[in-house]
Amino acid sequence: MNTQQVPPFSHEVAKCNAVGGPEGFQAIVGQSEAIRRAVDLAQRAVNAPTVVLLEGPTGSGKEFLARAIHSAGSRRAKPFVAVNCGSICATLLPSQLVGHRKGTFAGASRDHKALFEAASGGTLFLDEVAEATPACQAQLLCALDEREIRPLGASHAVRLDVCVIAATDRKLTEEVAQGRFRADLYFRLSVFEIRVPSLSERRTDISLLAEHFLQKHTAGLDRRVGGFVPQALEALACHDYPGNVRQLEHMIVRAIILSEEGALITTRQLFGDRRGAEQ
Repeated sequence: MNTQQVPPFSHEVAKCNAVGGPEGFQAIVGQSEAIRRAVDLAQRAVNAPTVVLLEGPTGSGKEFLARAIHSAGSRRAKPFVAVNCGSICATLLPSQLVGHRKGTFAGASRDHKALFEAASGGTLFLDEVAEATPACQAQLLCALDEREIRPLGASHAVRLDVCVIAATDRKLTEEVAQGRFRADLYFRLSVFEIRVPSLSERRTDISLLAEHFLQKHTAGLDRRVGGFVPQALEALACHDYPGNVRQLEHMIVRAIILSEEGALITTRQLFGDRRGAEQ
């Protein structure tokens, strides 16, 4: 096993490999045409008076891009509130979105501020929006059209001052065709749509991302790792990533933990015995 020691990865190199642009986008690493196209559109969406829809596979970095849009805009000092539409109980999500007043239903022991209100002045990120229930979809459509919400049990509406960014790993046009997603809500969400590429669509970025995650997590784990042997980077570039950027990051974290202090990461740390113990 190659244990040659080299200087740790330089943060200055990581910055040179970022796509650049306004604050918030500078942390996005990559040089491929696919990621540059997505970032260019995202930069145009900053402060845009419309909903932004991010469509891309799981683990591709949709929330990361949403946070970049928020951080680059005039709302950066206000909250960024993220809600996963697929992880909240179907009976609670409508109440979460618009809020409720004390005594509205069993268990409502106090007033509950809506997610729209919690994000007031900032950004509400609706992840996995395709998972929203029909009732939730109806409330979203009403809120986006009227720019106001009426908390459950309230006697008056609350005006909204919030940027909405939605994200999905499904093709919403197919969801509409199958009757699982409202067509009118889709058209309301898709005014400014950005396709977030999978890692397989940006393979030239894999080595840059691997080096970036190495620098990031060696600092976080208080470990010193010299870098990668050439075979390891070649193997990473050819690997399939159904989990996309998130999967690559987890692989690098595991390899750092398994590696010897000051050594180079080999394919064994990355892939186990599947790529051979000698590399």
